[in-house]
Amino acid sequence: MKVRDLHDDDVVTKDDWADGRPVRVTKVGDRGVRFQDVTAHGRARQVDVDPDAEVTVKARKWGGR
Repeated sequence: MKVRDLHDDDVVTKDDWADGRPVRVTKVGDRGVRFQDVTAHGRARQVDVDPDAEVTVKARKWGGR
């Protein structure tokens, strides 16, 4: 899936985010993504990312979209 197709609360993996561990997307913007490790033990991070970059979706929140 492309980064531009992500929604808040999606759980994804990307090799260079959190050492490849699953992260929960907390905010998707025009040029960046904010995410936190799914265990919420670490701080949330914000990264600039190409909207065409690929991520692997692990879980998706479907309600209300």
